[in-house]
Amino acid sequence: MRMTVSTLSTMLMGVVLGVVLFASATQAQTIREVDLLERLGMKEAGIKGPASGDTHTKLTAEQALRVRILEIESGERAFANRVPDSQIIVGPPLDEREQIVHVMNRMAFGARLGDVDELLKQGGWISWVEQQLDPSSISDTKLDKLVAEKYPWTKMTVQQMMNKYPRPENAENIPQLRKELPESIILRAATSNRQFKEVMVEFWRNHF
Repeated sequence: MRMTVSTLSTMLMGVVLGVVLFASATQAQTIREVDLLERLGMKEAGIKGPASGDTHTKLTAEQALRVRILEIESGERAFANRVPDSQIIVGPPLDEREQIVHVMNRMAFGARLGDVDELLKQGGWISWVEQQLDPSSISDTKLDKLVAEKYPWTKMTVQQMMNKYPRPENAENIPQLRKELPESIILRAATSNRQFKEVMVEFWRNHF
């Protein structure tokens, strides 16, 4: 009897899959396999279906091999690996106020009370973005003064900090500085006029 190329390919595929399955001793039936067998037909696979409500019936290596062959021949494996279709849902355009809120949620830590109304008076979000991209042009003297008064160590050198805040014996850090460092970060993030700069500083702080 002469075998066709298709028959020979199926046999070779079965041998290869059989070796892999027997070598790895794969026996657990997954929920996906149960669903596949239900759609392709248990009888065709020569496998008795799982009991009602049972999604973890065991398969022998031979039965698992039949499942794999059915997957390939039916195109189910290619279908499972297919990239799902995506759909872009376009909503209504944002009004000026919504645009400002959106931008400040991305480039700042959100809008503070009165920020949106102030930007509306100044012509919208574009001028604000241009200003934020040049932080040196934004005055933050009030905040700098507040931070220096509340946390004087922010203006000290490392040696000055070690002299001013000696580390307790057998301690890994200085308790006061450990407490005040995150406080100073939150203060700057909440009150700084250079919001985009603070966002980027937080990004790199978190990165490293």
